[in-house]
Amino acid sequence: MIYKNLILSLILAFSLLTNHILVAQGGLTFVSNDKPKDERTSYRVFEKEINFKNNLKVSFEMTFHSPLFIGEILSIKNTRNQKEISLYYKYTYNEKNESFIQINKVGEEKIYQKKIPDELIINGTWIDVKIILDFINDKIVFSFNGNTVEIPQNFKRNEDKYDLVFGKHDIYFDVPSFKIRNLDVVSSNVKIKFLLNQKEGVDVYSENQDYKGKVENPYWLIGDFYHWKELKTFKHTSPTEIVFDQVNSCFYMLADTYLLKYNVLINTVDSIQYSNEKNFVPSLTGKAILNNEENTIYVYKNSLNKIINNDLLIQKLGLVIEKDELAKKSLNLKNSYTVASLNLDTFIWEKISTENIFNEIRFHNNTLFNNKSNTFLMFGGYSNFNYHNDFIEYNLTTKNKSQLSFSGDVISPRFFASHVSKSENEMLVYGGVGNMSGEEYIGKKYFDDLYEVNLLNKVITRKWSGENELYQSASSENMILSSDKNYFYNLSFAENILNTNIQLKKVKIENGSTTLLGDAVPFKTNKFPNKIDLFQFEKNNQLVLYKKEYIDNKIQTNLISFYTLEFEPITLKTYDEGQAIINNNNLLKISIIIFLTIALLLFLFIRSRSKSKDKNKYPDYLFVRSNRKNIKISLDEIWAVEALKDYIKIVCMERTHIVHTNLSMFALKLPQDKFIRIHRSFIVNTNKITSLDGDVIYLDKKYYKIGGKYIEDLKIHLNIKKV
Repeated sequence: MIYKNLILSLILAFSLLTNHILVAQGGLTFVSNDKPKDERTSYRVFEKEINFKNNLKVSFEMTFHSPLFIGEILSIKNTRNQKEISLYYKYTYNEKNESFIQINKVGEEKIYQKKIPDELIINGTWIDVKIILDFINDKIVFSFNGNTVEIPQNFKRNEDKYDLVFGKHDIYFDVPSFKIRNLDVVSSNVKIKFLLNQKEGVDVYSENQDYKGKVENPYWLIGDFYHWKELKTFKHTSPTEIVFDQVNSCFYMLADTYLLKYNVLINTVDSIQYSNEKNFVPSLTGKAILNNEENTIYVYKNSLNKIINNDLLIQKLGLVIEKDELAKKSLNLKNSYTVASLNLDTFIWEKISTENIFNEIRFHNNTLFNNKSNTFLMFGGYSNFNYHNDFIEYNLTTKNKSQLSFSGDVISPRFFASHVSKSENEMLVYGGVGNMSGEEYIGKKYFDDLYEVNLLNKVITRKWSGENELYQSASSENMILSSDKNYFYNLSFAENILNTNIQLKKVKIENGSTTLLGDAVPFKTNKFPNKIDLFQFEKNNQLVLYKKEYIDNKIQTNLISFYTLEFEPITLKTYDEGQAIINNNNLLKISIIIFLTIALLLFLFIRSRSKSKDKNKYPDYLFVRSNRKNIKISLDEIWAVEALKDYIKIVCMERTHIVHTNLSMFALKLPQDKFIRIHRSFIVNTNKITSLDGDVIYLDKKYYKIGGKYIEDLKIHLNIKKV
């Protein structure tokens, strides 16, 4: 252990001396007026005063993440005469709802104003901004999104000291919703660059670390590339279809009597009443897809009546069905339909068919829409204790359905699979849960495989196949293809765990190599129709997921939650690295750090040689990160720890915790006198061991296999001669 600490300390010292910086996605997000004043962001660029000669040029990139909040973006204050020039964002809050960028002489007058195009804000576009105070020629030169204007201004002196503050400052508390990155401050006598690419902290250093500023209440932009940001949750009292509109960057939620239009980018919601009655058959499942060319949503559902007499299936699905009430309701639904369209210009529902597409109600199948042929293509799914692998095409014009036949490889029956269109006539099908025969009674397989489906030639080709060891094969129906078409992005979860987590994966199409990106989003699988899905906005590449969770046993009331993640997301390792910032230009500070490092090494060496009995003391508890919470666990509660690839499972008496780490790293947190590794995949609490039998160790009713190379250490630890 001492050698490991020595190596790590030497690496740290070397990084200090060589000014090594670990770079991550850069930028600073400003906490805005939707939070209390004391929680809003303020960034003072320079901790100490700087004298600028001849001119002062400030340039940066910025983006808005909401149009609603007004306030100062940047304040440039002359510290000699207290005169202040500000870059200000204004929103009109009237029928036009317009956004403006302004330059103000604070407390005196507005000297410039320009309307900001709506699409810049709605799409979250990064905008180039530059403001130049020209002391020699007595003018302000302002550039915003490629447009430049010159404003006369009498500066009176060729040099002066200025204080630069972004966001909240002094008596001004209004802060717009904006982000900045790549900040440059230039004058005749200085050239300073701030990368703003750190992970945490309130000290902000320039690229060469000669200058330092301070930020209050920072939200570093790297967090947006790792943490899924929860936006809104909607509660509905009946099953609600969700439709993604790529063109308008919004989602439609089709409730019983109205449509909700949720614009994720600007976080607005519109409620629109239908012009006529929405009259579908009672159902627990269905699919809605938008045809942008016709501005029409197509919806299909399967009647619930097919399963009301199947008590075993009802029990499996966790349903409470009032059969008499349902039958009565079905009889009263005159002119009810299974397939219909909603015109988004008139909001009129139009019946297409009253016939069920599937013979049995089917859950978690895949659906593609071909707007040229006006057809649905459906694959797989689950119904009545069976997994499916059929391809069914339904023509919305002729109302005919047909089962398609394919040559080549066979996709095993499954549900919870992912798909994406690779081209007009090609699609990819990935993962899912099922088995080789389709009969649920013979057990499940958790597929980690990829198939290419040629819809023109009707040929299926398996790209690669395997089985998911973490059981995280249940997937979002939709997956995202990378721009180079070499990777896809997919959401997956373990459908066999009640309180599970949704994880984003980046998978290489060529060989299936997988990288986990971002943090996890909690998800409940206690209701069978619960589902998730993944989409990407074309305008800013942002990823968005939604999850739909039913909260009653009648499968009616449901919560629909939306989350976003900046693209391209990063791994936990990249997030943890962030940016190492140390001001190493001060030799004295470095000398102190190196001296303290050597002193620490000496202390660790002496302690390692000590024979004191308490040299390995550990606290009697630890904190772990699980389900997006820090959970305190007493060491005495832990029975065993199991390896799950990039995760571990902490087994306690009454519950388990899934944690994103590996077994070797977690073992370092455990006292060696209480815990011992018995297998490359298992650690057990020695106080919980009740017996040993050959190569099996028992912890009351739990048992684990002992790895061959661990037996001798186990015998020594337990002071026994034979196992």
